[in-house]
Amino acid sequence: MATTDFVQTAAIVVSVLALFYQLRREWLLHSAEMVTGLVTEYNSEDFENRRKNLAALLAPVAKGERISIADASVFGVLGFYENLGHLVRRGALDELMVWNKFSWDLVCYFECLVLGDNALRKLREQFGDPTLYEEMEWLNARFLRIYRRRGVSLFGKDGRVRWLSDFLSQERRLGSHASGSQELGVPTFK
Repeated sequence: MATTDFVQTAAIVVSVLALFYQLRREWLLHSAEMVTGLVTEYNSEDFENRRKNLAALLAPVAKGERISIADASVFGVLGFYENLGHLVRRGALDELMVWNKFSWDLVCYFECLVLGDNALRKLREQFGDPTLYEEMEWLNARFLRIYRRRGVSLFGKDGRVRWLSDFLSQERRLGSHASGSQELGVPTFK
């Protein structure tokens, strides 16, 4: 009798583990499909124009100059990152898949937002919303942690992201298809 109970229990455990494995695989496949769709949106002509405008607006920050974020077109890019952060935090997207496709850009854009006068803080004050872009901020912190775990030295002696100027230059050239990312050794996903 005890042997039969053991065999039945073992069969149930194996079935449950197989079910969890299958659910995990389906979730990863779904996440991959979603991330691929987000990459397509991110690299669309319209979105590249938004990114180009944001990079142009933020470029003075990399030189230590002040900026004012008044152009509403840039909020589409920041909103995209906010949505990415929310989807990763809620478990809808695999964090490493998102890191693989968007970390370079997000880390640089976020760095520009908080350098100098901290435009992010000013936006939060302007709109009276301390939670504005908090999911983007959370995702940036996660990406920085992943870079550290992988032994990537992000920051130069000046405390800034080492490739920030190169990134902004690359983003400002979007649409010309003379992407500087190939020169920098950074993959593009077009």
